[in-house]
Amino acid sequence: MIPFSPPRIDQKVIDEVTAALKSGWITTGPRTKLFEKKITEYCGCKTTVAVNSWTMGVQVLLSWWGIKEGDEVILPAYTYCASANVIIHAGAKPVMVDINKEDFNISIAAIRKAISPKTKAIMAVDLGGFPCDYNEINNLVNEKEIKALFTLIDDPDEEVFNTIQDRLLVYGTPIIPDLENLWENTLDEATSERIELMIYKLRLNDLKEAFIQWKSNPEPSLFEGALLVTKFQLPELSLDTLRHQMEKIRRNIWLELNNYLTPLEQANVLRNILFNYYQIKGVEVNYEKPEAFLIAAPLQSKTGNAFANTILYAELCHQLEIQASFINIPKQCIVAFYTPDWDPTENYPHPQEYIQFYVEGTTGHPFSQKDLDQYFTRSNIEPKNHYYKQLSNVRIIKKHILEFAKCFSSPILQYKQKDLTDIANLLED
Repeated sequence: MIPFSPPRIDQKVIDEVTAALKSGWITTGPRTKLFEKKITEYCGCKTTVAVNSWTMGVQVLLSWWGIKEGDEVILPAYTYCASANVIIHAGAKPVMVDINKEDFNISIAAIRKAISPKTKAIMAVDLGGFPCDYNEINNLVNEKEIKALFTLIDDPDEEVFNTIQDRLLVYGTPIIPDLENLWENTLDEATSERIELMIYKLRLNDLKEAFIQWKSNPEPSLFEGALLVTKFQLPELSLDTLRHQMEKIRRNIWLELNNYLTPLEQANVLRNILFNYYQIKGVEVNYEKPEAFLIAAPLQSKTGNAFANTILYAELCHQLEIQASFINIPKQCIVAFYTPDWDPTENYPHPQEYIQFYVEGTTGHPFSQKDLDQYFTRSNIEPKNHYYKQLSNVRIIKKHILEFAKCFSSPILQYKQKDLTDIANLLED
């Protein structure tokens, strides 16, 4: 329960209010002047101005402090609407932050994360008569580090910059909007590049943690893993949009399936929906076109390479409970349709005997074991048992990342290749 302090209204207060009403003064009168005089004496200040409400008082203060359009004012999310309204009236932007679970007052940690170069004031609202921790707020505001970090980004000394960068990275991705704002207002090209690099590193650190969490799941989703790869290249893309599009495709395919269809008929349904109805096209693997590797390619632009299209195909098979999986054929992206008695945990001497047919994931066309044998012969590849076993989702995504990393082999982009390789190493079995 919120510990609101009840107002103290005794008979003396009631008598004074009654006397004021009977005086005939309903605006600024002698009692208002007396009140201002006594407050001035009590506080030891130069003067006091009485206003009709807290709202008006804060509006006066914001104007007095020069708060204007483009400025930001931090305030608690749990407060009366007037707290934000006065900020808007001043032309500024209210930045709402979280509160403490103990007293429902503004969180100091949340204030710290919200501070940006545009922050001009912090509106610490006392809830129900219980004051905020003003000592900690003042300490935060007066911290030299918070004020100086952004101003030192353009320091020519690389050692100084590296120190600043390391400190900013501690704040994590919540500080990215502030860095982006700083980037927009920076004319110096070298400083802009520094800011861009910091934003990239913040996102990379966040992405690595996301991959570690994804792998730790009992059954890591192939689709969610592919979304994380997409996030590397397209960090601002809405992943929920891709999830929604994936669900639409899955539902359309599901409506065409029934329990009486053979596996080949199921494959034909998938091919008709994906490649005819949605008109998804397959393109050759081209390391100069990294976007074609991403799951967003077939879902949004309707054009993906073998990796993107096959991952999409394999994930749909999983969601629709079709007995088919991505297998490890060298230099190919292939989905195998297994017999009902296939057990992925068994070490079969001839696993290909449990495969009914194969599907080329780029276009959805089925082919036979004979076709695959001919591929091995033409390519001088010796068939091995592990080629026919289904890959785990972690192995698929690792393979996907390593191929995707080849898109960044140029000297100027090799740092991305190294970062992707590091992510792939996080997915070691």
